[in-house]
Amino acid sequence: MGVVQYKYLKELNENFKLDEIPFTKRKQYACEKEFRFIQLFDEETTSFDIAFDHSFIKKIVLTQKMPTCISETLKKKIAAFGIPAKKIEVSSILENKKWVDFFENFRDSE
Repeated sequence: MGVVQYKYLKELNENFKLDEIPFTKRKQYACEKEFRFIQLFDEETTSFDIAFDHSFIKKIVLTQKMPTCISETLKKKIAAFGIPAKKIEVSSILENKKWVDFFENFRDSE
């Protein structure tokens, strides 16, 4: 878990580390002040619980790689927990070709 670092594309260079990818977003999203939890699961661990006040959630962003029918179903499931549907949206990050290309090339160079 950690605080997301917001960077301009020109700030990404050969010193960038693989483990920074999940905690890096475009500078334009800095107003989000995002904190991320990432849990890797093994065969024995399939879920974990975190107790928190749902009013702390300002927005939930789903990956746009997810098929629309699944994202719509997921939105309904999340809303059933009392989180307003207007706080749940699908990302548009993959629409930025330069940003996506940097990470595609970075992954290929590892």
